[in-house]
Amino acid sequence: MQIKTCATTRMLKLIKACVFLSTFLGMLPANIAFAQVGDRAVLAVNNVTYTQRQIEMYIIVKESLRKNTGIESARVVNAANWNEAVTVFTEDMIVYQEVLRLGGLQTPDQLIEKFVSLIQEKSKKSDVFRSTMTRLGADQVGVTRVLDSVIRVASFRRSKDRQASTTDNTGEIEDQPGAAPLWLTEITERSIVRRYEGTNQFVDIAPNPRSAAGGN
Repeated sequence: MQIKTCATTRMLKLIKACVFLSTFLGMLPANIAFAQVGDRAVLAVNNVTYTQRQIEMYIIVKESLRKNTGIESARVVNAANWNEAVTVFTEDMIVYQEVLRLGGLQTPDQLIEKFVSLIQEKSKKSDVFRSTMTRLGADQVGVTRVLDSVIRVASFRRSKDRQASTTDNTGEIEDQPGAAPLWLTEITERSIVRRYEGTNQFVDIAPNPRSAAGGN
């Protein structure tokens, strides 16, 4: 019964988040919003492969959720910041896989609703956000999944940092200023990261021209 209840709650969260995304993407031409997207494999973390499209989607959603940051100023991935974006994404996926391994930290309904509202408010004022999502061929389910993973990674980081800050003085080695926290160093060291050929170079990812033109 508990398993069924959790699954039902999870589905309701996704449905709620998709309500806004359906409305937002509905403002885009139908043959653009769901266009086929050119893509490429960029890296693998513990044998899970990630693509450039996933990296770009993750970064723009993550940046759009930052407090006191207008979405026009949010980090849209381009050639100038590509390598930084790959580094940020790689670290977050290492953390995300740890979240999944531990099997906890489900995103609360109120956080899903809060951040969906934040994205909605910022997207109304941003041609950059809409044009980027169009270029990436964004769909409701995909954006909702990215949002969920961003929140879960951030929640896990806060949880681990709180644990570290409340640990009694036991003589253990402490984090050095400017260095990665020990918990992050530990999971990073046991992770296997592989970058594919050409990873260091940014490539334009755009909707399939035939799809954008309404071709078959």
